[in-house]
Amino acid sequence: MHLPTFEDVVEAATQEAAREFIRVVRTALSQQQAATHKFCLSSQVVVAAPGSPGDGLYYDLALQCPMYRKPLERLTRAGSHASELAIGNLLDHVRSIGLMIGDESLPCFAHVAASRVAIEAAVTSCRWLDPNISTPERLLLVAAGGRYSALQDKKAADCLPASVSYAAGAKAAAQNRYDETLRHIAETGIKEAFDRRGDPSHYVWNDGATKVPLKFNITSEVAKWFPDLPAIYQTGSGAVHSVPWQLADAVAESDTAFSGYRVRPSILGIGAAVDAVLVACSTV
Repeated sequence: MHLPTFEDVVEAATQEAAREFIRVVRTALSQQQAATHKFCLSSQVVVAAPGSPGDGLYYDLALQCPMYRKPLERLTRAGSHASELAIGNLLDHVRSIGLMIGDESLPCFAHVAASRVAIEAAVTSCRWLDPNISTPERLLLVAAGGRYSALQDKKAADCLPASVSYAAGAKAAAQNRYDETLRHIAETGIKEAFDRRGDPSHYVWNDGATKVPLKFNITSEVAKWFPDLPAIYQTGSGAVHSVPWQLADAVAESDTAFSGYRVRPSILGIGAAVDAVLVACSTV
């Protein structure tokens, strides 16, 4: 199966317009990649707004509770690192989408899936760097994110079959990381709250009032941070999970193909995916 060309996708009369559109798209991606790459390399992520990691408020909290100073500093560093990793993931997918869109070939589905990943990376960094939330809430989000990450690490290791030579070591290491994460969170004074079934459901600040759920709905967060993108995000879900209604959009009937069909990706769909990635970058 060859990658579709402009001749496969559009009629002869509109091929040059399609080429020009793709050139504009690639230029926008290239400029965004250069700007974001420079931003990531030049400085760490700092949001100098009230309640943000850069305003020093968490130091005030630490002064009020000296025993929590080092654990809070550790948690703050973990949050900054996680945010930078998310932004790095966003940047990597900006670059990948740019590479997918060639001079004479076009992607069928991958650009849609990559745009979804980029949006989720942007949501993750925006949640933790939101200048409009308090420092306690930010630290609770970091704690919940760290717990979720360590838990997924542990679940992945637990799935390794015993026949794999490194399974026992991997399981032990993941369990240790999970236990260490929970211990570090507990050292900050953050407490767990439980649901009616007795399962952990929230992290609660030491004021007893500020709390965040241990799980969050990514679709709801996308709608919150990117109110104009939920449709594109859901389309990305169709490509990621190989749902026929989405994949069928790139297929057209053909009298010459053996199967009776040919791949015909949407030029406008490529533009929509790129637009979503650029919006994600600009929001971050």
